[in-house]
Amino acid sequence: MNISFSIENGDLIIKDFYNNRIIWQGRPLSYSVEDILEHPQTDTCFILFSKKDGPRLYPSGPMKAFNNLACVDSHGKPLWIADLPSSGVDFYTRVIWSNNLQTNMFKVDLNLKENTLVAFSYSGFLVNIYPENGKIIDKLLIK
Repeated sequence: MNISFSIENGDLIIKDFYNNRIIWQGRPLSYSVEDILEHPQTDTCFILFSKKDGPRLYPSGPMKAFNNLACVDSHGKPLWIADLPSSGVDFYTRVIWSNNLQTNMFKVDLNLKENTLVAFSYSGFLVNIYPENGKIIDKLLIK
């Protein structure tokens, strides 16, 4: 990888790794970035938008569904936004690469596909997601 990704004050910062030069800095789709996960084989990054920026049922009220998991390219352009596992109040709270998930922490067989994303949702789902398009492969209610 020739690109590095980081977060500063809600901005996504994309740098040329070798020259330490900023290629792009900002907030994709005008949302603050809360967390990032670099793709291990490509110059893309998976980001979680801050749930504080998400839609609300009414000002300062409870949240509505918020599709806050996205993939961006090396210029900060969103390539896709992931589907949510439920139709109610939901958003993603954490995302990791499937090969890094310690499956022995769960007392069920997850049957995760290798080299995919695993995301945890607010509503209690563990979700296996295709990194190419953000579509859900499988989901399991773990709450």
